Amino acid sequence: MPAANPDDATALDTACENDESPPDADPLDFAFVGGSTFGAAMLVAPLVTFLARKFGTRSPMYGGVVALAGGFIAASFASEAWHLYLCQGVLVGVGVGFIYIPSIAILSQWFSKRRSLANGITSAGSGIGGVTFSLITGSMIENISLTWSLRITGIIAFVMNFTAVVLIRDRNKVIQPAQHPFDTELLSRKE
Repeated sequence: MPAANPDDATALDTACENDESPPDADPLDFAFVGGSTFGAAMLVAPLVTFLARKFGTRSPMYGGVVALAGGFIAASFASEAWHLYLCQGVLVGVGVGFIYIPSIAILSQWFSKRRSLANGITSAGSGIGGVTFSLITGSMIENISLTWSLRITGIIAFVMNFTAVVLIRDRNKVIQPAQHPFDTELLSRKE
């Protein structure tokens, strides 16, 4: 699933630290932006699991596509550090969470043998894609500008993730997996 990798923010953070950053931002702000992206993605997991169970896998993923692309594009208009926190930190993070969380369970539905190998290949692909996209983004920042790099990143994220969501197929109706946003029985379980 070609979701934006929180590590992709590194090239963007470097450009912001140079000359295109909001005037009140310092290097610590950019570190918090990257961290808040990952944090937001994980914090929405119970909500996304609930929505995926209630409305199907695709519905929250479409919302994530819009949030992810919108976050990058909105970040291109940031004039203060808190704009980056909200756009590139929280909104991109929510988008990543809404795309990633429903997609992680789908691959194992299609493999009964060599499931670990399939998961390993997709994890490696995600890492390679993240590195490649970071290098491309760094080149765009150097040759175009930070603002247009963010906009182009948002457009690419929208097109690629929208295409992936359209093509993704789950087997939830066949296997009927138990999905709990938060399993309260784990708190009272005695072993």
